[in-house]
Amino acid sequence: MARTTAPFMSMDASGTLGKTLTASRWKGRSYMRLRVIPANPKTAMQVAFRAMMKFLGQTWSGLTDMDKVTWNNQAGANNYSPFNAFVSTNQKRWGSFLSPSQQSPADLTGTAATLATPVGVGGVRMATVTIATTAAADGWGLYVYRTPGGAPAGTQDEVIAVLEMDGTSTVFVDSPLEPGAYQYKVRGFAKSGKQGALTASSGAVTVT
Repeated sequence: MARTTAPFMSMDASGTLGKTLTASRWKGRSYMRLRVIPANPKTAMQVAFRAMMKFLGQTWSGLTDMDKVTWNNQAGANNYSPFNAFVSTNQKRWGSFLSPSQQSPADLTGTAATLATPVGVGGVRMATVTIATTAAADGWGLYVYRTPGGAPAGTQDEVIAVLEMDGTSTVFVDSPLEPGAYQYKVRGFAKSGKQGALTASSGAVTVT
């Protein structure tokens, strides 16, 4: 970081010049530095973990008060909120490729919803995937697996989205995508953390 007295022909400049230098102020002092583009790696496993984090953040508010209370003991023991206990524990479960649970501890009871083979329709830089579900009182969410070319094997690094089930039909829009052929599979999981079976593949979905 270099201090300046009149940066970029101005007494108080800010912004980037020529995609090379950035001018700003810190504690009342003007300075210049090399422009740096922050890295945002998107490995397959990072996509899977971000998908789970998004799911947990969105579904907490929909839990019953009784379910939320089960996280109080763990939250108190670790000096953080029940929400943080819910997210932290379920992300650790996801680290072992286990499904999340609405209650603490996960008891793996009940039955995950039965999912039909996903139906994919390709478009311009996108695909729309529709998943029909057989109603199940214990059903909570589903994983969407995607691979280019061949059918997914059902491994964690193929998970691109974790979705809350939406009645008897859940629609997922996968975008942006590079042109090519993709295949999708899905798997449901119950409120207790019990996983269902992996579906058959959607077959090739062509994206233009």
